Amino acid sequence: MVVYCFDNDKSTETLIKSVIPANEMQNVEFHFNDKISAIHSAPGSDTIAFIDTRIHGKRQNGFSLAMLLREKLKDCHIVFMSLYPEDMALCFKNLIRPSGFLLKPLSKSEVSAIYYAVDAHIKRHNRSRTFVISTHDYKRCIELDKIAYFSTSSKKLFCRLNNNERIEFYGTITDLEKKFGDDFTRCHSGFLVNKQYIKAVRRNEMELLDCTETIPISKRYKPLIMDNFEIV
Repeated sequence: MVVYCFDNDKSTETLIKSVIPANEMQNVEFHFNDKISAIHSAPGSDTIAFIDTRIHGKRQNGFSLAMLLREKLKDCHIVFMSLYPEDMALCFKNLIRPSGFLLKPLSKSEVSAIYYAVDAHIKRHNRSRTFVISTHDYKRCIELDKIAYFSTSSKKLFCRLNNNERIEFYGTITDLEKKFGDDFTRCHSGFLVNKQYIKAVRRNEMELLDCTETIPISKRYKPLIMDNFEIV
């Protein structure tokens, strides 16, 4: 999990950290008052951000910051905090889609409750976004976000990860397309590509992030690709 805290009060950071179990702390990436510009765009489904509605003393600053964060991390969980009860109405009237509102001074029990609720949601989401590869020798569970593409050759499937590792297993591209069609796109009879890795689409091929090779686009799938991605 990634946790962001945007607040003028340093004690808020200490309180949030205190509700995270010690045995999970090593798996939590914590940031305090980072610059939004330094955050890389990503799905953000494993991220929770605690934001003071009036950070830097201005009522709209917290909401503006939340909107910018939502653009960067579209699925992140945003929790607003405020000394002013009237700010709650504004939090839920806009398009930020917050996961909660905490009234200051913060209560450790309330912070803990909302943290565990979001943590449970993230864990359920992550379990549903994994792919288990089974061979005669082993079983391996892989996060979908780490898979750049699937390819097929000689009745075998290959899973290409973002660290250049390639895993061989048996199955069909068609079955994978039915299972992961929301996150992956078919561009060729032998390739199923993770949409979040598509860097550039050209007439007959596409470039992927963290990948040196190019992926072919066949005539059959070209109309689908052209309808969903901008050709450069």
